Amino acid sequence: MGISNHTSKYGTSYNKQTQSTQSQTDEMFNELKRVLTERCHSPLVMEKEFVASSEGHFSTFEDYDIRMVQVVTRHGERAPMFATALIGMKIFYCPDGSRQLFSASDLSHTVCYKAQMTWTGCRQLQLIGRHFRKAYSFNLTVGQLENRIRLLSTGRQRTDWSARCLVAGLLGHTNYNKLVRVNLAMVPYALHTKYVKSCPYREKLLNQIRKNLKYQQSASYWTSAVNRGNSFITATGYNGRNLTYIHQFNEALVSHFCNLYHKGISASITPCVKKHCMPPSLSLEILKAADVHVKSQNDQKISLVNIQPLLGQIVSEMEISATGQTKSVFIHYSGHDITMSSLLSALGAFYGRQPAYATRLVFELWSERKYNNRYKVRVLHDGQVLKSSVLDEWMTLKFFKERILHGHLRDPKSHRNACLKGIW
Repeated sequence: MGISNHTSKYGTSYNKQTQSTQSQTDEMFNELKRVLTERCHSPLVMEKEFVASSEGHFSTFEDYDIRMVQVVTRHGERAPMFATALIGMKIFYCPDGSRQLFSASDLSHTVCYKAQMTWTGCRQLQLIGRHFRKAYSFNLTVGQLENRIRLLSTGRQRTDWSARCLVAGLLGHTNYNKLVRVNLAMVPYALHTKYVKSCPYREKLLNQIRKNLKYQQSASYWTSAVNRGNSFITATGYNGRNLTYIHQFNEALVSHFCNLYHKGISASITPCVKKHCMPPSLSLEILKAADVHVKSQNDQKISLVNIQPLLGQIVSEMEISATGQTKSVFIHYSGHDITMSSLLSALGAFYGRQPAYATRLVFELWSERKYNNRYKVRVLHDGQVLKSSVLDEWMTLKFFKERILHGHLRDPKSHRNACLKGIW
């Protein structure tokens, strides 16, 4: 006889308890799905984002023309960095880099290697490029625009191909040979914080933060989450190596979910090991601990040190454009999650979690039609004007430079001197 029809004195309370437990489980699954979904930045979400986007237009300032666009992106969806018990590589498929990339008939899927960008990741960046083609015409033909684009990357496959895929959408190209001819330069120094780890001033700031009680409590929290995650893996009977850091667990969860989510598969929201699936409560704990870790690494002062070379380059390109000494009208900096979180933190707009795949920051330079020497700057995050404690929504180029550069330009030598002297 079913519980709902049981007439004993325990039946009703047991049934209510079961319903309550099920309700709590459902709520936890919904919360987990929400947290994971916002990290995926699916093509469907992006399409809706483009409809509401303010990029390339605004009704208030009709006397201005777009002069230059610089966009910084995180790479698109990728395979995990660490193939572990939680997640293998066989479910991921990537471009092989030797055929026409975007043809519907192209079935040359290959299993990804570690951290390689997936087909969905390429699609995400292609959609951004296609959106930019509509938002920013520059009054140029595709042929003219092709010669006025610059792509900059950290030199990783996922960032290189993110740049290629974005420009494919921007120019409407589907041919691999045309894509590789577009100028792609490597600027890892400006786009990744690991190249400024030798900065003494940065180390000094980090040491000060690590001594803080709040930081130590946070470190204890994410260490506990790592230990619980490894305990789960061990309990399944898996005898491989454990994961060491919270970001390794985080990316295993995010990679697993986003890959299946983008394929329209919702059967397994969390990774499974030998038919044992990670409980949603543990998954949520790991994701939240990872956010705490990301937040602890993005102190605004440290982020300014990390990202000054990139900010300096963005300002410098605007100034060169204003003097008419460059042909470039579109520059794409293809980076990583740390690139985006450092930028957002430095600009007073960090939202406390790992940036989603293919998230973007756009820096627009506008020139006034009547007075050609008057320039305005606008910064947008995923299509909307950036809500920043540092910048105005609509500002002069001079104000923009004064607010973000603190006297140090993109030259690595000057950045190094500032690191040694601690003058920021």
